[in-house]
Amino acid sequence: MGTEDPAMQEREGLALYERGAYGEALRVLTLARDGYAALGNQTGVCEMWNDIGVVHYRQQQWDEAEQAFRQAQQVAIAADDRAGVGKALGNLGMLYARRGNAAAAEPLLREAILIFRELGDGEKERATLKALSDLNLKGGRWLEALYQYENGVEATPRPGLWARLMHWAVRTLKRVLRLPA
Repeated sequence: MGTEDPAMQEREGLALYERGAYGEALRVLTLARDGYAALGNQTGVCEMWNDIGVVHYRQQQWDEAEQAFRQAQQVAIAADDRAGVGKALGNLGMLYARRGNAAAAEPLLREAILIFRELGDGEKERATLKALSDLNLKGGRWLEALYQYENGVEATPRPGLWARLMHWAVRTLKRVLRLPA
């Protein structure tokens, strides 16, 4: 790679990740992280820590993924980067959920949802609501999972046909069971 532009390194690292070249992706994303740090771009540093964590997650390197997500969280807090904090919390929550630690995952996912809602980032809010819904389904808390699913659909600007049908089914089930709205 002949460039030292961290944005180009970031794009290259993500392309390597998409191709499954995880070791090389980690190397290039680390270069991008260091490049952003040299420029004083803390948002870029935070994003690279999150991306590095995702690569480790994909390889089931749980401790390394957690460390990277924690680094992203610390950088984002220091930079007052709410989007970065939300992403780091969501990633940590998904990591803990994947490892079977629902007690640690749930509050992180809930906080990430609130941040994404506050920022108006419906896409990340929906993805995190789905992760929380899945966590509740796996834990046998189907009613909570239904509510989160419904909230996710309501956060979707133009839900597809399947999502609209599922939303109608959830609302109907709530009425039949006389559950609170």
